[in-house]
Amino acid sequence: MSELLPINFHKTFLPERRLLGAVRPLWRNRDDYQRVVYKGCWPLHPLSTWLLQRLAAGRELQQRSAVTLLVEAYRFAAEREQPPTALLRPVDLLTGDLLEEFVASKRLGGRSAAAQAYQEVMHKYGQRFSPEESTVLKAVLLATRLGLKIENRTVYRALLVQCCGLSEEDLVATLEALEGEYGVLSWNAALCQYDIVADAVPRQEFLERLKQRAKGVGMQQRAEIFRRQLAGWL
Repeated sequence: MSELLPINFHKTFLPERRLLGAVRPLWRNRDDYQRVVYKGCWPLHPLSTWLLQRLAAGRELQQRSAVTLLVEAYRFAAEREQPPTALLRPVDLLTGDLLEEFVASKRLGGRSAAAQAYQEVMHKYGQRFSPEESTVLKAVLLATRLGLKIENRTVYRALLVQCCGLSEEDLVATLEALEGEYGVLSWNAALCQYDIVADAVPRQEFLERLKQRAKGVGMQQRAEIFRRQLAGWL
């Protein structure tokens, strides 16, 4: 994962090194990064280490320490079947405890309502989501907490791939489902990130509602609507 290391955060990054906008020397110096972060913090993915560092240094955590959250994440990871070389990615850190911390920090003046929106979306549609959809939604939430410099949608997607471990093809397909079928994601071009939309209506449900409303419109009324709108359509 050494490609995640930026050469210099305040200059234009090489294309393959634009994921991290880190400022600390540890993240700029390749040797230190390899020794301390990549090897020394294994099996943590470098972005997981970055996230925990930011949470510990900021005001996100109110009741729990970063170490407590890490222990909880390790416990959940140990219960899953996975290869010995598997990394603990940022999405693996998003346990119920961490989500509670994000929601609490919002009530205490946190940066955004993303955690609250995530919570509402999962309450509404969590049972209908595939494992991939749930994982990508976690990655979208955590991306708002990483504090990284994102220049465009391509770089953002590359970041999500690292956060959740899906292939780029699977990630794009899952994003399209969350955005198009469920309507729970909306691309924010100004911030170069997806926003989680809590009050979304799934596409199929919307079409069903539309169909039910159309049934209440008789043929004569439909003909009259068509006649009135025809001039504007031509």
